Amino acid sequence: MLPAAPSVRRRGLVAGLTLLTLACSPGHQGIGGTKGNGPITPVKGLSLSPDLVSGYFSASGKEQNTPSAIRHLAESRFGEAFAACNRQRGFPAEFSPQEIERHDEHMPDLPYIQAHGFDIAGAPVTIPPVDYNKMSQGEQDARNKATVECSDAARRTVQAFKDQLDPLYGRWQAAIESLQGNDAVIKAYAGFVTCLHGNGINVPDEEGYFRYSDAVVFAGNNPTPDQAARKLQVARVYVTCITPVENARIALRTSYRQTFFSDNADALRGLQQAANDLLRTSQTGSPTPNAS
Repeated sequence: MLPAAPSVRRRGLVAGLTLLTLACSPGHQGIGGTKGNGPITPVKGLSLSPDLVSGYFSASGKEQNTPSAIRHLAESRFGEAFAACNRQRGFPAEFSPQEIERHDEHMPDLPYIQAHGFDIAGAPVTIPPVDYNKMSQGEQDARNKATVECSDAARRTVQAFKDQLDPLYGRWQAAIESLQGNDAVIKAYAGFVTCLHGNGINVPDEEGYFRYSDAVVFAGNNPTPDQAARKLQVARVYVTCITPVENARIALRTSYRQTFFSDNADALRGLQQAANDLLRTSQTGSPTPNAS
């Protein structure tokens, strides 16, 4: 039985669901120092794009938050297809905003936290609600029918990719979360609370740290400069104290990833092909609602 693992709470930057492009940002560093968008060959005969690896099989928070054309691919294409289908029917193109997670539960982006703290940057993107009171019954029925049929059509657009991704990603997540119980991680955690105490944060454990941090981060909507500085200071203490733990986890994830890729090579080939196919689909065409 693995011991209960301390966790980093999810905190996100809220952004609108945007169209994804095929290319990463210039100078993107792939796994093993690969620069640009050239393929990664982690296992003989298996060629994966850096976007796919960093998008779904990251070994660190920084790697996970590297710009990727594939991360959130299904959500983006679903939104595009749903909006296009609604436009075709004369309704506003509406879909929910996407949350970009910067601090995964088990994989904090420490460079980001060091620079920006735990604040949520920017204002949430909101969508005006549909006012059904201003619609006739016929208009309401047409709108509801469009929502159901366009959702179904958009779901079919991404289903092949999701069928390949979901089982693999589930196995990967379960495996890296289990690494929390590794002796090296447990040993690294032994100094975490002592480090917090040495930096003036007297809490019993990591959950206690986040309760303390929340009280600081969410103290007022318009913090003074002193309060803003304190927020960042508290976040940087976390980075200092969790770094030995995260270094141990990164080493384990990186090592295990090679085994995972080898054990799942055929499934990963299928996922890469499905991702390529979805990236090639038109971002402006609308799905056919009655397609089977």
